[in-house]
Amino acid sequence: MRVITFGPYNVFHYSHVRLLECAKALGYHLIVGVSTDALNLSKEQRAPIYNEQ
Repeated sequence: MRVITFGPYNVFHYSHVRLLECAKALGYHLIVGVSTDALNLSKEQRAPIYNEQ
């Protein structure tokens, strides 16, 4: 099964690693999407610490 997850990942930390490890364990192929700065700003009402550039 293919598994997909996405998130901002602008400050990559241990919880992100655990999330990705758990997601990968659910299938044979992991697809990771990275949210754009514009999407993150619209959802969280704050600018990312590290921008997508």
